Amino acid sequence: MLIIPATVRVPKPSDFPHREDIEDLLQKRREANITQGFIIRSNKTPLLPFTFTADININNNRLWQLFLALAASMPASICCTYGLCGEDPVTTDYLPKADILATLSRFELELTLDCSIEFSILYHTKQQLMEVAVTESKYIKFSGSNKEELLLHMAQFQLKELRSIAFIDEYPKIVLPLRDVIPSARRTADVIWSFNRAFGVEQ
Repeated sequence: MLIIPATVRVPKPSDFPHREDIEDLLQKRREANITQGFIIRSNKTPLLPFTFTADININNNRLWQLFLALAASMPASICCTYGLCGEDPVTTDYLPKADILATLSRFELELTLDCSIEFSILYHTKQQLMEVAVTESKYIKFSGSNKEELLLHMAQFQLKELRSIAFIDEYPKIVLPLRDVIPSARRTADVIWSFNRAFGVEQ
């Protein structure tokens, strides 16, 4: 069973009193293979310079370590995207990877648990696209072309490629504000403000 963020709760039928299909959806969720592992898909948009994407489930307490491991494979100069779920993200200029990761790491708690925030690190030229994105539901979406390197990372984290794997955002869920769970956590707005300041984004 996948360890999901403490801010996400599996709903009860009473949480959705106006949905006639909620019992069926929750039963499908109980039967779904929501577990650690990954699935790889070939790139179907050849205009973009990457060959595959991978969706990766990992226990929430190991999410940050995997993010950093995948980031280590990226070039020394990258950009960062971040923002509130459902809104257009901010994209920074290209900056030293070490500086971006140092800034993000200050907010590890919030970035791994606050389901209001999505973020990624990105390298994109005419010849190559690489991206490591953490979704609002706190699993990783990876885009790139070096499948062998990705598989090495997956083996290091004991993650297996699965033909059938499900993700928590495919089913109804209850999302709690992070500060309801961890009162000492930073407010979402403060995290975004800090990123804008650190990355020189006009506010």
